[in-house]
Amino acid sequence: MKNGCIDFVDFVDKLVLRFAEGDQNILRTNHVTWLLAQIIRVELVMNALNSDSRKVETTRKILSFHKEDRTSDPNNPQSILLDFISSCQNLRIWSLNTATREYLNNEQLQKGKQIDEWWRQVSKGDRMMDYMTLDDRSIGMFWVVSYTMAQPACETVMTWLTSAGLTELLPGSNLQSNDRLMVMREVCPLPVSLLSGFSINLLMKLAFQMEDSMFSGQVVPSIAMIETYVRMLLLAPHALFRSHLSHLSQRNPALLNRPGASLLVLEILNYRLLSLYRYQGKSKNLMYDITKIISTLKGKRGDHRILRLAENLCMNLIFSLREFFFAKKEGKGPTEFTETLNRITITTLAIIIKTRGIAEAEQLLYLPTMVEQILATSQHTWSEKTLRYFPPILRDALSGRIDKRGLAIQTWQQAETTVIHQCTQLLSPSADPSYVVTYISHSFPQHRKYLCAGAWILMHGHPENINNANLGRVLREFSPEEVTDNIYTMVDVLLHHIQLELQHGHSLQELISKASTNLAYFIWTNELLPLDILLLALIDRDDDPHALRIAMVLCDKCGGFLDVDKDEVKEHLKWVHIKVRVEICIAYLVRGGSKGGNEQDGEREARVAVQVAVDAPLVMAEHVNMYDWNDGEVFEIGDSLQEVSEWLGRRHLGFNSFSDIEEMWESSAQME
Repeated sequence: MKNGCIDFVDFVDKLVLRFAEGDQNILRTNHVTWLLAQIIRVELVMNALNSDSRKVETTRKILSFHKEDRTSDPNNPQSILLDFISSCQNLRIWSLNTATREYLNNEQLQKGKQIDEWWRQVSKGDRMMDYMTLDDRSIGMFWVVSYTMAQPACETVMTWLTSAGLTELLPGSNLQSNDRLMVMREVCPLPVSLLSGFSINLLMKLAFQMEDSMFSGQVVPSIAMIETYVRMLLLAPHALFRSHLSHLSQRNPALLNRPGASLLVLEILNYRLLSLYRYQGKSKNLMYDITKIISTLKGKRGDHRILRLAENLCMNLIFSLREFFFAKKEGKGPTEFTETLNRITITTLAIIIKTRGIAEAEQLLYLPTMVEQILATSQHTWSEKTLRYFPPILRDALSGRIDKRGLAIQTWQQAETTVIHQCTQLLSPSADPSYVVTYISHSFPQHRKYLCAGAWILMHGHPENINNANLGRVLREFSPEEVTDNIYTMVDVLLHHIQLELQHGHSLQELISKASTNLAYFIWTNELLPLDILLLALIDRDDDPHALRIAMVLCDKCGGFLDVDKDEVKEHLKWVHIKVRVEICIAYLVRGGSKGGNEQDGEREARVAVQVAVDAPLVMAEHVNMYDWNDGEVFEIGDSLQEVSEWLGRRHLGFNSFSDIEEMWESSAQME
């Protein structure tokens, strides 16, 4: 109807014919009336009922669909809504055209008075309606009000979500019998069971008002409002069929210039709506929208949190794609991705081509251009060990790429003396804080990428040897891509440094322990560097025998660097730990490791690894109830570590329990 594809009057005529024919598929309840009441505010419907020459006839036909459906449970919310829905429809028709009064059902008009009376009773006085304690009848009546008085209903919901809470008087154990203790009960999100019966009109009004409050207002929105907004989108995901970001940007042009609002939008998309976008097949368009944000932020100074969240969201979207995609929507010029996203895109292409193939000839022709776009800005080289698992067409495009790691180490050796001297002045425990400005203003641009490497060298296994305050101030002045470049460079330098120390007779175990301690200081103790980028940098170095072991030790050290007192924090840590372990097991499988015997050309290992690589990041992302889908059927996996880990094992690894994954973990720990 929105696109003019359905004529409303014709639609009603066809419904009448189906009813007249006694079609057994027609519902014998008031659901048809409920449907018409939902869409009655659409412009085409209003025109048909108000100014069309057939308005009287159409009105009579609409009223004929009413069914007197009596149920055994008169207080059931759904029954109440279906019982009153004809009254809601009558009142709306009357408001559109008062001349139709003679065709309206007087009994239904009388029911309208019952709705008004109920609303006056519950909304009188200063006390706010408590949506958490509504009984079934009140829920049903509020649903009815959402059809007849959407604006007042919207205002009461917004009052609830923007309030500080409800005050209550409770008896206290140490108080006298007549004394009461005043407490404030926190406002909670509206339950899904209540939201599910709201009219589309009310949902739209609420969405618009919440967006204004969350993204344009001066007050920090409550968790209750944000969660209610997300639940509304999950119940009625109209935002998936338009660009959510474009819609919000049109309503709030300064949205992306406000850090708080930008972070909130990205968090909602990344942590709550990502699985829905993935399930509905809308990941690709969202990825292009997020890429625009990344392209404007990756070179800007100081926007680290927004960029990292956008990058992480884009990373999850790329991993979730199951079909060939263009790196750029327009298809021309180098990608707007970050270095990390360029690397992940190549890996995801390998996964898609190897597991699903290339469906269209056009995609085959575009692939070399796409690889060229990615490599135009990426500095990474994939090793022969990794390339042998890539599909031939992608392997051929990448195999001629010159490995610049050796040249990067030579450049480091030439700059090392100067870098260490500057880092000593900047990062010694007694360093002058004013030197930060001097370093930022006068250090050579080609030396800035060695800042983290220099800091790592100066630690000598003792992180307290450096001035983390000065280091943090300088890193905040860098652009996000400069920090990413620092991480990749630091990993190259520390792996080279380990090789040199081994030649001088130092213990490998001691060197890996020191390296992991230093890196853990960067990540967890002071949160100076993002964990995901550092882990990817280590796992990418599959040409080095020690990189994966450092990542594994780093993962095992996480508990010792966090002050964990609460059970929920401990539970979250277990999820982080398992997620990283699964990712490392993926890398182990890609390199040819196997639980059982070796199969020809490592096909099983590569297939298993790429399948887990797609599912694990999403499944392990948050401790929430998990779902899987097969041929369109959605079924529940569970929400415990045991249930989800066993699902991963059964689906991809051929294991029966997580203990088998632990066994593979121990095997990978002894690798090399």
